[in-house]
Amino acid sequence: CGLRAIANAKVTINGGTFEADGSDAIRNNASSVVMNDGLVRNSTWGVTLWGNGSSASASFVMNGGKISASSFGISGNGLAENAGTVIEIHGGEIESTGKGAAVYHPQNGFFKVDGSPVFKGASSLYIKSGTTSINGGKFIATLAEKAPYNFNGNGVNATGDAIVVDACNYPGGNPCVEAQIKGATFELADSTAKKVAYYSHDNGAAVVVVDGKTLDPVIG
Repeated sequence: CGLRAIANAKVTINGGTFEADGSDAIRNNASSVVMNDGLVRNSTWGVTLWGNGSSASASFVMNGGKISASSFGISGNGLAENAGTVIEIHGGEIESTGKGAAVYHPQNGFFKVDGSPVFKGASSLYIKSGTTSINGGKFIATLAEKAPYNFNGNGVNATGDAIVVDACNYPGGNPCVEAQIKGATFELADSTAKKVAYYSHDNGAAVVVVDGKTLDPVIG
């Protein structure tokens, strides 16, 4: 682990390189981390957040810099005891260089995007739980051929859609994902993929609103 913030630590990153092989480069355990610049690079996970179950118990704010990892650039954990995260992305670039997602959000927490950050991955953002607010950003899906939705109980099966909302009653999370999405731009490697795709597994329910329009789910 390149950097580990534990139990109420407050960390500000203004530069430098953080990397680890086979682990997370930055782990936030119930602490506050602000990234203004720098590089996070890893063969597996970039930044992971572990809340303690209480609201806003772990936070990560990204204003600039770059996060690059093969699985997930930023990810949480879906168990109830690890909920309570706050993630705000205002700038910078986050990418998954493999078949994952730039950001994987399985936990009950708050995820906010504004400004002009860039998200790049097979699917650029994959949401299973929590509340999401998107008012900007560029979402790039790199999967060359769209894949059908296939529920993964411990991670993601990227579809090639830019943003995936996977309402699956994920353990410990909120089965209702609220995604208010406006002002974002998208790039799709496969023209048959969707900018925002809403899938329902095992009667999972979400509210997904894109530019004022409520989406209907694809049942998987």
